[in-house]
Amino acid sequence: MEWFNILKKDNKSYIIREHLHWEKTNMYYLVGEEYNLLIDSGTGITRLKEVLKHIDDKEIRVVSTHVHWDHIGNHCEFDNIYVHEREFEWIKNGIPLPTEVIKNNLYRGVDSKYINHDYKKFKSESANIIKQGYEFNLGNRNIEVIDIPGHSPGHIALLDREKRDIYVGDTLYQGRLFCNYESTDPLEYYKSIEKLYNMRHLYDNIMCGHYKALLDKTYIIDAMTLMENIKHSKNLHHGSGVHIYKNLEIIM
Repeated sequence: MEWFNILKKDNKSYIIREHLHWEKTNMYYLVGEEYNLLIDSGTGITRLKEVLKHIDDKEIRVVSTHVHWDHIGNHCEFDNIYVHEREFEWIKNGIPLPTEVIKNNLYRGVDSKYINHDYKKFKSESANIIKQGYEFNLGNRNIEVIDIPGHSPGHIALLDREKRDIYVGDTLYQGRLFCNYESTDPLEYYKSIEKLYNMRHLYDNIMCGHYKALLDKTYIIDAMTLMENIKHSKNLHHGSGVHIYKNLEIIM
């Protein structure tokens, strides 16, 4: 389907890119022997499930790196949804943003031929709650949940030790990073970058929620330097503006 750009990282890992959307959102489809794991479900502009079934037709479980509109857009297509305990209320009651604000961002610059349904906030009272240390056992493949709050209260990373991949959602990517919303926390963001930095011996590839899907792990070194610079200049707080180091940029 034209809306999705599907890249095969290896025999068990696929990158699903919404390359025609201004946010260039990335999703990841991990194939297991018992079931498959979808990391985030994108904007929801075009339905996703049948695209995934053509790749591999096992049961699909969906885990949210965080509950923002551009990462849970197709959650409605799936029965088994997993979300961090700190963001369960956002799934239960709907994202705490006005629908019109979401729609303005969702459909910005999108050709109407790709839109096959009207936007409706996703809500679920039956989502599975997860937290630090939870593991998805796909069958000879374990994916570990790592808490990395900051960009959102319950943001997580997912670590595949076998493949040496870590999926970091919106905590790190090439492009402006955001820690300026009311629901963000600059100090928690700093601690999460520090955590990813300290565990860099466990992964080689940083798999991102937007833009370029795969970054070399050296990127976390520059990210740690950026956050240290912000901390030392006493700017680790909302309202301190845009901070830049090399090709990294974050707004507090």
